[in-house]
Amino acid sequence: DSYEVVRVERNENIRLWLKYLLKKTLMTEAINSPGFHANNNAVPMELYTMMTSEKVGSLPFLAGNRADASVNEWFLWHGGSSDGIKSIADQEFKQLYAGKTTGTLYGSGTYLTDSCTKADEYAREDPATGLYGLLLCRVMGGRVLYNDQVSPDAKYLVNNVLQGPYDSVFGDREKCRNTFKEIVIYESSQAYPEYIVYYRRKYAPQEPAQLLASHKSDT
Repeated sequence: DSYEVVRVERNENIRLWLKYLLKKTLMTEAINSPGFHANNNAVPMELYTMMTSEKVGSLPFLAGNRADASVNEWFLWHGGSSDGIKSIADQEFKQLYAGKTTGTLYGSGTYLTDSCTKADEYAREDPATGLYGLLLCRVMGGRVLYNDQVSPDAKYLVNNVLQGPYDSVFGDREKCRNTFKEIVIYESSQAYPEYIVYYRRKYAPQEPAQLLASHKSDT
């Protein structure tokens, strides 16, 4: 099974872009300030590489505005319904609705991933076009709270971001469950929905034995 990209739209939303740039500037200044390491001895600035950022970074049209790896700025995916992703592109992520479709394993926040396969799990077909949609977002991870527990303490993680020295949570489900990375932010201005990718799901033809088994299971 695979995906066929039909079109890609760049989200030209100056209001959301300026909010993101302001947040990025404030986070970068905090990370690079002389007192940062002195005041956060127990919170080292660890850098993490995301698969999507590596792929996107080679695109020529981003030559003048690549993600800043030195502050854990990444390109990450977010899936949803056609109406849902359009609403996010217009109005930003709403923390009020955080976790409504993705669950709250790491608390009520905005969940993103570096795998389009993972994001596709939450995409919904547009009945009018037959297409699915994903958001490719620019995300400020900043000071990352890493977690590789199978059953994380969500309250602890959220409190350490909202009231502690961290900016985001990196749930390493790839390590603990052999699935996918999950990045969670709890402030909408840390993510800018930069591109909407519309695509079709393509399924491999089934072998006769598979078709027969499928038919039997339906009767």
